[in-house]
Amino acid sequence: MNAVARITLLLFIYAITWQAVYGQAVFPEPNQDRALALESAESVRTQGVLKTLYQSARAGDSRQVLDTLQAVERNDNWPVAAREYLIWSFAQGLADMESNIIGREVLDYLSAYRPQTLVAHDDRSDRGVPLFNIPVAAAGLRNSWARQQAALDAKILFQYDPAAWINAYLGADPAERRGFIDALDFATDEQLLGLGSSALERLGEQAALTGVAGRSALLLGDLELLQATLSLGSGPDIHRILKAASLNLDAEDNKQLLLHTIHLDLGNKAGLAIAQLAPALLDDPEVRDRMFNMLENRNLGTSAALVLGSSTNPEIRGRLNALANRKDGLASKRASLAIASDLQPREANR
Repeated sequence: MNAVARITLLLFIYAITWQAVYGQAVFPEPNQDRALALESAESVRTQGVLKTLYQSARAGDSRQVLDTLQAVERNDNWPVAAREYLIWSFAQGLADMESNIIGREVLDYLSAYRPQTLVAHDDRSDRGVPLFNIPVAAAGLRNSWARQQAALDAKILFQYDPAAWINAYLGADPAERRGFIDALDFATDEQLLGLGSSALERLGEQAALTGVAGRSALLLGDLELLQATLSLGSGPDIHRILKAASLNLDAEDNKQLLLHTIHLDLGNKAGLAIAQLAPALLDDPEVRDRMFNMLENRNLGTSAALVLGSSTNPEIRGRLNALANRKDGLASKRASLAIASDLQPREANR
């Protein structure tokens, strides 16, 4: 995920969580200066209480954990920021423990907590956001534990028919599905082949199986299965598969994967393949020539231009300059775009 997409997602999560907690469609105003709130949070020694909370959690004493958290929340001798810092730190630390080590009542308490320490949003000084977002930490914890538990369940299902594993995967929520994908790292080649083939058979009607087929293919090193997955699959897992391929497959396999998606004119998937795979393959004359030939392609020419523009190869730079100087046709415009895309980062760093 690029920086812009990541920031947008984080802001969206903040907004949705905040509205869910407060039942409001707008952000409240900040009530504390960030630096002063951090100073206030660190003004109290909370390590002893935090240690006690972790000991109770490891012992599975959810009642004691909940009583302690509620006592901290009511402790008027501590600044609010210090109380929320301790509760938030505890929620964060639980992620390092065994999944579901504490009861639902503790997670429900953390999820329902209404943060009171509100500081200015980085981009909007009139908007207050929690300095210690306890409900978001709780949501992350739920997802993490759901993923871990699903991975354990998926490993058990390896011993059954692949159809049972596939059906359980399809019945899982997004976090649990990531756990099923994690479990594939522990499957045998025979199990991976069965799961990958079963997922591929249903890929046309169940796009959610793209990740299963793609991950199985990558672990097996099965280029044919991987190409079929890219042809039939869809959704965000396509990006994950291509990124993993760029890091784990050898250059020849990545070249074949790239040329396959381009040849079939797979639209956005081909654009993703160019962005993920082509940069590391530009030393290959066939790939290099294919990128230049694609500058005239209305759908994929921009992707090819950006890849070519990122190269420092003198031959590529020379060919781009020659094309740009023609000042006629789509390829010339795309060559100019490639050159401009290379100049922007340099100018920003001056």
